[in-house]
Amino acid sequence: KPSMDKQQAIHTTRGTVTEITADAITLSHEPVPSLNWPAMTMGFKLPTGGLPANIKVGDRVSFSFTQGKEGSFRIESITHVDAMPEMPR
Repeated sequence: KPSMDKQQAIHTTRGTVTEITADAITLSHEPVPSLNWPAMTMGFKLPTGGLPANIKVGDRVSFSFTQGKEGSFRIESITHVDAMPEMPR
């Protein structure tokens, strides 16, 4: 039976919100090592419950997403980077 790991994997990165529409959010994001992606700007489907009300264009965010069977990507969780404690360097 083929493995579904690729479908179910959750990927996490950070980025900046560049556009929000009724059913999608566009993010200019940092590289995603788990997918071997470079930094890029792309659209994601909104989370199942919709975006948090405080997320707006220009915000720096940390987000996780999954890849759907049809090849689209859906946000699973998204928070302001400012809301997360910075890791000491």
